[in-house]
Amino acid sequence: MVNGTGHPWCQMLLMVNVILAPWIGIKLARRFEREVRQDGLVTYGRAYQFSLLMYLYATLILSLVAYVWFAWIDKGHFVEANISMMDQPAMKELLGSEPMKGEIAMVLKSTGFQTLEEMMRSVTPLMICANVMFYNLILSFVLSIPTAWLSKSNK
Repeated sequence: MVNGTGHPWCQMLLMVNVILAPWIGIKLARRFEREVRQDGLVTYGRAYQFSLLMYLYATLILSLVAYVWFAWIDKGHFVEANISMMDQPAMKELLGSEPMKGEIAMVLKSTGFQTLEEMMRSVTPLMICANVMFYNLILSFVLSIPTAWLSKSNK
């Protein structure tokens, strides 16, 4: 995600990772069902519990790694890369459209910032980490449903 702003192949790698993550979750849940739990059938409820906890722990680890990355390693490069993307012609056209100008003006007025760049530079590593955690928590609950359904024992 971080290098995706300057390297399109990194963005493609991110998409492959996003697509493969549920598949890996299903494989791990099936392994749990077949190799670890040998005392009976794994019901949908047990499979959902395992899947949810697996995704929640992955969310905690990813959030911790994201915080370490953005707080000590990145040093603002990600935010600056996103600000520099606003100078590209396609982005200028999008940001210059009337509906987008109205939305930006409303957000800037409600937050007290003068420019969009100033608002983007005010983003802290903790804010990025909280955003990563929020979206992954939602995905954890959503992805646990099909993961549990595909990994439960067949009766």
